[in-house]
Amino acid sequence: MGILEFIKVVGRGKEGSKDLSREGAKTAFREIISGRATDIQTGAFFSSMRIKGESRDELSGFMDAVKESMVTIDLPGSTEALCISANYDGKARGSHILPSAIFIAAGAGLKAVSHGSTMVPANCAPTFHDVLLEMGAGMPEGEEGIKECFAEAGFAYAHQSVYSPELFGILPLRREFGMRTFVNVIEKALNPFGTTKLVCGIFHEPFFQNLEHLAKEAGFTRWTVVKGAEGGVEPFPARETRYISGTIDGSTSESFDPKGMGVEAANYPFTDIKADAALNSSVLEGKEGPGRGWAVYTASVLLYSAGIFNGLKEAREGAEASLRSGEAIKRFRAYAKAARR
Repeated sequence: MGILEFIKVVGRGKEGSKDLSREGAKTAFREIISGRATDIQTGAFFSSMRIKGESRDELSGFMDAVKESMVTIDLPGSTEALCISANYDGKARGSHILPSAIFIAAGAGLKAVSHGSTMVPANCAPTFHDVLLEMGAGMPEGEEGIKECFAEAGFAYAHQSVYSPELFGILPLRREFGMRTFVNVIEKALNPFGTTKLVCGIFHEPFFQNLEHLAKEAGFTRWTVVKGAEGGVEPFPARETRYISGTIDGSTSESFDPKGMGVEAANYPFTDIKADAALNSSVLEGKEGPGRGWAVYTASVLLYSAGIFNGLKEAREGAEASLRSGEAIKRFRAYAKAARR
């Protein structure tokens, strides 16, 4: 059955369309990522799904389609690592603080992995890893380079072209389509490293439950879904940030509060990637100034999400110690060196 049969099901408008079964969704998306569907058919399917909205069975099926050919990157000791799933399409309005926060948290005991891509719609904006590149890190080439980064620094990053060449292959079509699709949802919940812990960002509140559902489907047993800055995992520096924390036994909805966390109550508008790189480099060098408190706060969220500390205040103490001791910048330098090899 070609994709046209599925377009006829989902493409009858808001009232007339029907949901696909999980297997049907998988088959339809396999037609797209395998290249069998034409560009026009792919655009029609994306448009129809945007109008209809995705059911959870459909999201599971779309994820199944990707997992069928996804490369699993086996890192020794990575099962308990925290998978940091930031916004694939980057940030267009605010600065990134995640680049420094990751290594502050790593210096306090966090083992972490992440994955992403390049110029993903709708934002097509710089990602946190683009900032790391500007700070002097490289792009790990292939699985061996990724493994070396994790061994040396306790952090590894996989580009989508490495872990899912098929999904990466439809990126030009996604850019031409120009709008968000269900792919923006499922790629955040993918688990190419086979870890058990996830921290993931969302932009819209209705996606809380969808991401929880997909986290379970991907094999995570502990997750924190954050409605952070521009759909990322960074908490807002000047107001509360809602999140859902869950395990296979259930979940709770709470908020991260910057009060008492030493955060400068300020906004950090995005100017350019060089400014973001300078901001994060300054933080890692231990300099007092803008962004330091926000970076420590974000690192605390990562440490808490991984279960290394039971509360945010305790996590903050660990993050502060990482900066003061120089362990944070040591981890960054180790990563940058390994990623450039």
